[in-house]
Amino acid sequence: VREALLQLEAEGLVAFEPHKGATATKLSATQVDELFELRAMIEGDLLAASLVHITDDALAQAKNILVNLESALGKENAANTWSELNSDFHNCLYSGASRPQTASLVNILNKNADRYIRMHLLWAGGISKAESEHNDLLALCKERNVEKSVALLKQHILGSRDEIKAFLCERELAEG
Repeated sequence: VREALLQLEAEGLVAFEPHKGATATKLSATQVDELFELRAMIEGDLLAASLVHITDDALAQAKNILVNLESALGKENAANTWSELNSDFHNCLYSGASRPQTASLVNILNKNADRYIRMHLLWAGGISKAESEHNDLLALCKERNVEKSVALLKQHILGSRDEIKAFLCERELAEG
């Protein structure tokens, strides 16, 4: 249990407080800003580096992941699957970069953003946009259009940020 709590702390989901133990961390619009802005910067650079060297096999694999993601998005209680396939899709697009340190940073950021991404998909309307944006991104990547691919990826990430923050603000007002 202690190791699980330490892992949750590393992912920003719990905080240890003296004489209280572990408590769940609150959702934070400030944290959303930081996580998603970092993701947009780093993932944009990673995608640009990847598209120069990405293989047709990697793009075909990304398409297969996308098909599985679209199938999972239509099912209830599949949030774990959605999150994993979403990360797999993006990581597949970054595979041509051969930048393991940067990919590791992206995975850490995505782990820390995971609860916000799930919230976005489940409650903030993310499912309807994710499918079309992912398909559009894959099409641009297949064209090896670096500039448009990076712009769309950043729009995809920052658009999610804005929708998550709006959802959090509405929730705060309702709890008010």
